Amino acid sequence: GDGAVLDESIAARTAALSSGLLGPEDFVKWMHDLRHGLRARYDRAGHADDLDAAVALASQIRELPPWFRPPPDLWPAWLSEYATDLTDRAQARAAANGADPAAFGDADTAVRLCREVVSIAPADYPDQPGLRSNLGAALTVRALLADGRGQSQQADADLAEAVGLAREAVRRAPAAHPYAAKLNGNLCRVLVERARSEERRVGKECRSR
Repeated sequence: GDGAVLDESIAARTAALSSGLLGPEDFVKWMHDLRHGLRARYDRAGHADDLDAAVALASQIRELPPWFRPPPDLWPAWLSEYATDLTDRAQARAAANGADPAAFGDADTAVRLCREVVSIAPADYPDQPGLRSNLGAALTVRALLADGRGQSQQADADLAEAVGLAREAVRRAPAAHPYAAKLNGNLCRVLVERARSEERRVGKECRSR
């Protein structure tokens, strides 16, 4: 089945990367492809080890010197994928243990990466709306984790910024944008989370009277 094919692909790419036979350009590409495979298997089976391995590979790629990196039109997408992996791992860690400080660390790193991506993406980058939506999604996750740590001011600031970014992403996206549903979904989520945050704040004020 597809799972067996994916397992075989991951094993083959892992072996190739360990062989020492790949040139620099091929090595980086195969690292990226292996990260894609691990992420696909995580999405399919939900094994945390696969997501951890994908994050580790993306981190290694992130630290490569500029001459090993892909062209400028691809680099923002690669970093954005790394940020998405971190955002998703933050949510998974928080779901397993809401007090896990590593969850907040992942979310914080994801926010910083998303900011970097927005700043370095060329003006004619084809998915500017997606980059802003991803930053908004990372900020939303960090806000929820900050709120759970009692950092209400940071949570409020993150949610306010996330709403602005999500709205901008939807506004800038053309009608035929391939991920229009995702952009609108991210906007809906952050609006709901901000409403819930305001409801919790009002509830606390009422209980304190």
